Amino acid sequence: MNYRELGSTKVKVSVIGIGGWQIGGPDKSNGVGHGWGNVNDKESTRVIYKAEELGVNLIDTADIYGNGHSERIIGRALKGRREKWIIATKGGLLKTPGKRGQFFNGSAEHIRTACETSLIRLKTNTIDFYQLHGMPNESQIQATMEELSKLKEEGKIRFYGISTGNRESIIKLQKYGPIDIVQIGFSLINSQEESAIDYCYKNKIGTLIRTPLSWGAAFGRYAVNKVPEFEFGDNRHGADINQILKDHKKGLEYAFLWGKNKRTPAQAALRFVLDKKGVTAAIPGTRTIDHLIDNAGAAECQELTKIEKNIIKQIKSNS
Repeated sequence: MNYRELGSTKVKVSVIGIGGWQIGGPDKSNGVGHGWGNVNDKESTRVIYKAEELGVNLIDTADIYGNGHSERIIGRALKGRREKWIIATKGGLLKTPGKRGQFFNGSAEHIRTACETSLIRLKTNTIDFYQLHGMPNESQIQATMEELSKLKEEGKIRFYGISTGNRESIIKLQKYGPIDIVQIGFSLINSQEESAIDYCYKNKIGTLIRTPLSWGAAFGRYAVNKVPEFEFGDNRHGADINQILKDHKKGLEYAFLWGKNKRTPAQAALRFVLDKKGVTAAIPGTRTIDHLIDNAGAAECQELTKIEKNIIKQIKSNS
């Protein structure tokens, strides 16, 4: 495993971490959290233990994943081994019971409550990286940033930031205090938030890359077969299943990146992300040990060549 310092924090994290979305499992709480089917808590715990063996030390989650279940599983799994791990979590994203979609409460009061509740679920005295799970309203920004600073002074969090791909949102928050970390969506087939990564690189802000495999679309996992509903569940955010299949077919355009270069499809997609300047770590969702081992291998597999990068640029320019 390889490690990088996350921005200017001097905290070293494994370049491949664990995304805790799937660990939340199916939502059994009247639809108030993100749910994910076909997940086994015991298997999730085994994945965390195996990740530690492989040198992974970073795990990211959020209070809405499984309505807190992801954090509970992580808290239990890390009992007695907390010092070996860097925990990142997010707060503020909420759902109305029984309805699709979500909304963000970025008030200082809610963020404090959300953070302190996450501490309880994670069974820890401090969260290494706490992230706003959205952008506060204009009237909330100053108070919320001040509250994050207070939480840091109290030792409840070590560093803080936001999950957003919006460059302007990052700049706006910085007017009221430091931003240590930004979580950004980026993959072979999704470069829409790339400018946010570039900004973070120039300003020495650490980045965690969410959905680096685009649910398998980055390597065409379901280009031919029907996408199993449990793979997405509520996490599709109402996306058209036909669009998902279209994205998977698009992923096959990058098949030249794997095979002969001794990279697996997932490793090739993750390598593309890790080779991007400004990326600290990728946090693919990980449900099984097989997925974990495959993903972790991207840390040390062959970097993309100049020729491969040029072909990728050509594909993107033609899409």
